[in-house]
Amino acid sequence: MKNISLAAAAGVHIGYIRENNEDNFYFNGINLNETNREIPVVYENRSNDTLQLYAVCDGMGGEAHGELASLIATDTLRKYQDMLQKIHYHSLEKYIDMYINEVNNLIGDKVREHGGKRIGTTIALLALEGDRAHIFNIGDSRVYLLRSKTIRQISEDHTPAMRSVKMGLMTMEQAKTHPHRNKLTQYLGLSQQEMTVKPFYDLVQVKYNDRFLLCSDGLTDMVAQEEIETILNQDKPERNLIIELIDKALHHGGRDNITAIVITAGKNGQVIG
Repeated sequence: MKNISLAAAAGVHIGYIRENNEDNFYFNGINLNETNREIPVVYENRSNDTLQLYAVCDGMGGEAHGELASLIATDTLRKYQDMLQKIHYHSLEKYIDMYINEVNNLIGDKVREHGGKRIGTTIALLALEGDRAHIFNIGDSRVYLLRSKTIRQISEDHTPAMRSVKMGLMTMEQAKTHPHRNKLTQYLGLSQQEMTVKPFYDLVQVKYNDRFLLCSDGLTDMVAQEEIETILNQDKPERNLIIELIDKALHHGGRDNITAIVITAGKNGQVIG
């Protein structure tokens, strides 16, 4: 397993319609809190650490409840990254499963504290372990991979519309305008009595100049995949790509909070180890 140098940037914007930001992100040790989550911001980083974690969470529940759920998810992810960097582990998947169960239980505690009010969050998680990319998601926040100038969605939307697509009852084009395209069948905070939380998982061997995008639906509902592909194909710093993606979502209406992370692997062909 080789370590690949990474260049990454993350950005968030509250959008034009929402009064507060229920999104959050985890940027290899950095997440949003009460002091900075309402402010448009871009972070950037270069790293060749063996283990790197990146995630986008889209909270739900209204008022401060969605903010709380996405904050729990990102705060807990920091705890797991700290733990994984200190121990010799054999299976990253096992620890991510433990993380998901813990977050689901913690949010479930908050649901009970608030009298059963639905509180939850999506998560799109990219765990980079050397030259291996572990992709997990719950809900409809997404992970894309741009390789050889072509973009594809790796994650799987947990919605009734996508379930119908998998069953052959609906086309992808029909799913984009389906009334229930944003209704979630899976999310963190889901009652275990209602349904077991089961994340989507895939493992990708990272190639040089692969570019990953993690984002909330505040981006993908506003910007077509073809437009995202055009922006990501530009030979620009990741920070500039984040700004363009957010600006494009705002140009198309900015109807939701917008969060995105762009990660370029092996930039300039740099390999460590």
